[in-house]
Amino acid sequence: MKKLYYVFAAIIISSFVFPLLPAKADGGMFPPDGYYLNETNQKAFIYYFDQTENLVLSVSYQGDSADFAWVIPTPSKPEIYKSDASIFTKLQKLTARDDTGTPTFGATLNSFGTSKSEPVEVIEEKTIDIYDTAILKATDDKALAKWLVEHKYTFPEDKSSMLKEYIDNGWYFAIAKIQNALINDTDIKTKLAEGTVTPLRLKFQSNKIIYPMKLTRLALDLAEKNSKTTPTPTSEVDQNSEPVNTHSPYSPHMGITLYVLSDAKMSQDMLTTTWANWINPTDINSLGETVVGENWLTSNNKMFLTKMSASLNIKNVDDDFLITKAADNNIYPTPVYKTFQFWSTNLIFFIFTIIIGILIPTSFIFIIFVILQSFVIKRAKWAFFIGIIYEILVCLSLIIAWFVIIFSINKTTKNFSQIFLESGTIGFILGSIIIITAAIFFCVKMVKKYNQKFYTKTK
Repeated sequence: MKKLYYVFAAIIISSFVFPLLPAKADGGMFPPDGYYLNETNQKAFIYYFDQTENLVLSVSYQGDSADFAWVIPTPSKPEIYKSDASIFTKLQKLTARDDTGTPTFGATLNSFGTSKSEPVEVIEEKTIDIYDTAILKATDDKALAKWLVEHKYTFPEDKSSMLKEYIDNGWYFAIAKIQNALINDTDIKTKLAEGTVTPLRLKFQSNKIIYPMKLTRLALDLAEKNSKTTPTPTSEVDQNSEPVNTHSPYSPHMGITLYVLSDAKMSQDMLTTTWANWINPTDINSLGETVVGENWLTSNNKMFLTKMSASLNIKNVDDDFLITKAADNNIYPTPVYKTFQFWSTNLIFFIFTIIIGILIPTSFIFIIFVILQSFVIKRAKWAFFIGIIYEILVCLSLIIAWFVIIFSINKTTKNFSQIFLESGTIGFILGSIIIITAAIFFCVKMVKKYNQKFYTKTK
């Protein structure tokens, strides 16, 4: 609004002459005994199409462990891939909100030391970039917890019952750990200390969109137990309105930002929708440029991208998040041109521009000249001629002033489209166009009348 006051002032004057973190798969992060880890922030991207979920997750954490496991439950056998953190940069720009390189090691078979056996079965093992990964299937929660402990991952065996529901439902468990030979690598240690590591992506079949959170709660309970300070009861939000936890070394609060790309708008009870809109195939394929390996992110049709955020006390999280279709596909935030404020503001500015355009001295004198030329002056050729010169100068000054004002707004505003839609600029522009058009119309009319009055008759 302030900029528009400058606009009207100019009219009167003239009348007188936008760290992201790389992503990794997550469920719960469990360090070896004697070490401390506290997960503080998550950013995730889910692409769900044809009952196939691709999950990429960015996690920030605090702690002193360079050797820990991520345990991620999935409803069907997952495939694990290296991903690319730049997808979050593109998502952030797309929803108008550093991608660092990591060493690459060839994907080779490796072993966690357990072959196919019951009650814990190792389905697959392989090395992906800096990780040793495995996919497990279990029939007994206590045996699975014991397996993790035996492989030097601290897991609260007295809480193994939290794994039981997954096991009873036939879920799989994807786990990943930094390769033993790389734990002492200086670059990797730095990334771990900063909370940044190579991205991983999980792909699995599911008849519903799942965002694993139950083991995150368990991991944070373990972090609380291992922490030496009391929990900090609050969390902060950054300037982009994405929740960020800044407390150290432990807090039960976690910022979560979740992007879901699917065939409809999505929602989750504990998360707030902060952006939702259809995106076209060009933008989807632009996101696909960040894909590593198989081409899993393409579309020939538009899809709905929903962004949800929250700053949660994880102690209030008792289960995985189920992402469901929203009640409607309404765009959020609501486009300004659909709001009452947009139309009322522009109407006020339109009327205000017309009134000022008529009442300023330059326009007032212009109107007087037109009246004199039309009804009063009979034979005063010089007076008619002066009136036309004045009217031409007024038209030129109005046109120049209008372009200067628009150029000034564009020059001093970082987001011209925003000021154009939200401030009443459209009303000002329409009013200015009417004033300028009227001035040109009467100017042309007086020139014709001058020609007809003082030249046609003489001929």
